[in-house]
Amino acid sequence: MNDINHYNFWMLLGTLLLVNSSVAQYSVSQTDDEIIEWLRQNSIPIEYVEAENGFSDLQPLKKILKNVKVVGLGENTHGTREFFQMKHRLLEFLVTEMGFLGFALEASHSNCVPINDYVLYGKGNRENVLTGQGYVVWDTQELLSLIDWMRAYNQGVPDERKVRFYGLDFGYNEVGAEKVAAYLRKHRFNDIEATASLLHNIAGLGIKHWPMTMADVQPALKAAYPGLHQLIDELSEHGEKLDAANLREHSQLMMYLGTMKQFLLSNIKDSLPETAHPNMVRSRGMAANLFRILDMDTSVEKIIVWAHDTHISVGRPANGEPNMGHEFRKRFGTAYYALGFEFNEGYYQSRHYSSNALGELEKPYVAPAPKGHMAWYLSEAMPGNGWLDLSSSTTDGYVREWLNAPQLFRRHDWLSFSVGEEMTIPILRYDGILFVGHTTSAVPTPNARKTVSRGERF
Repeated sequence: MNDINHYNFWMLLGTLLLVNSSVAQYSVSQTDDEIIEWLRQNSIPIEYVEAENGFSDLQPLKKILKNVKVVGLGENTHGTREFFQMKHRLLEFLVTEMGFLGFALEASHSNCVPINDYVLYGKGNRENVLTGQGYVVWDTQELLSLIDWMRAYNQGVPDERKVRFYGLDFGYNEVGAEKVAAYLRKHRFNDIEATASLLHNIAGLGIKHWPMTMADVQPALKAAYPGLHQLIDELSEHGEKLDAANLREHSQLMMYLGTMKQFLLSNIKDSLPETAHPNMVRSRGMAANLFRILDMDTSVEKIIVWAHDTHISVGRPANGEPNMGHEFRKRFGTAYYALGFEFNEGYYQSRHYSSNALGELEKPYVAPAPKGHMAWYLSEAMPGNGWLDLSSSTTDGYVREWLNAPQLFRRHDWLSFSVGEEMTIPILRYDGILFVGHTTSAVPTPNARKTVSRGERF
C-alpha cells in the first residue's frame, strides 16, 4: 500500500536505466542456461498452493527455517489469490509442524483485535470482524478461509498452543478509541466526553480519505495531536500507580494510543523530514509495533508476518530509508527470514484511484515476463510453483555475480496507478523467493463490495 510521490518517479527512472544495462548484460544464451540450471537445482517444487493438501512437499522447509523465529511473507501485489492461498497453507505448516503461535498482518492493530477474539474465543461474526479491520485489500474470501482455519485449529488445542492474530499497522483506530474511552469512563478521568470525542474524531479520519497527506485533512490531523499527546501523558502517569495485575490492560491501551500517535505523525506533512518517504515511516512503525506485541505477549516466541514485499524485504530500499524488514534483521539477525513473492503472468485484484478518489475494484492482467526478467528466469527453471532459498545457497562464478547484481522484479501495488517493476539485488533483499507461475484475482467478500460502493476505506 504505497502513496504516489517523488519516490515512485525516481524508482521508475532508475528502473528504466538499469533495465537497459541488465538485459544487455544477461542476454548471452550460455550464461542464461547456467542461471536457469542453478535455479532449477536449488529450488523446491511446490505441488499445491491451496491449504489442506498435506505437507509432504513442504518438508524441506523445516531445515531452512529451523532456527527462524520470524517469517516475513511478502507479496508484490495485494490482490493475488494464489499468494493468499499459499500463505494460508504456510500458516498451517508453520503452526502445526514448527510451533509458530503468532500471525501478524499489515492491517490495523486496533481493528484486528476483534479478529483475534474470534479465532481464540469465537466472539463476533467472522465476516464482520474481517471487514472491520478496515482495509478492503484484505476483505477477501481467501482471508476468511484463513480465519476459519485458525478458529477451527484453536478449538482443538489447549490455550498455550492457540495461534493469535495481530495487526501491525496504525490506520483505522475505531476499536482502540472505544476501548480507551471505556477505560477512562470506568476510572472516572476528567473531561471524559471531550476526550472520547477527540478519540472518535481521530478514528474517523481516513475512512473516506487516502492518502492521508491530502491537504484537506491536514488541519484536522494537526488539531487532534495536542489533545492526544496530553492524554498519553495522563494515562502514562496513571499506569505508574497500577499493580502488576492491571498493567497488561494498561499496556494494551497505551499501544492503542501509540498507534493513533503514529497515525497522526506519519500523515501530518509538517512532522515529516523533507526527505522522508511516508510509506517507509509507516514501515518502521509497523516494525516497532511488532516488537511491542512480542514484548507484551511473551508466550509467542515465533511469529508469521504478512505484508508487501516492500515491507518484509531486508537491506535498504532504493531510496535508502530503512523499512520493516531492515528493522527485523537488526533485532533478530538470521532468525528473521524474508520471503519475497514473484509471479510470471496472470490476474490480480487492485482498486482504481484517480483525482484523489478511490474507485471500483479492478482485475488487471500481467503478461508473461520477458526474457531477462527475474520472473522469466524462475518460470524457465520452475514450470509450476516453487521456493528458491537464498539464505544457504552457495555458488560461484557467473551465477554468484548475477545474484549480487540488480535484477528486474515485478511491483504491482494495491492502487491502479502504482504498477510497474523495480530493480532489486536478490541476495541482499530476500532470504528466499516463492514463485507462482500463473495467478488469478483474489475474491472480494460481499462486505468489501459494499465498502467500495460507498467510496470508503482503502
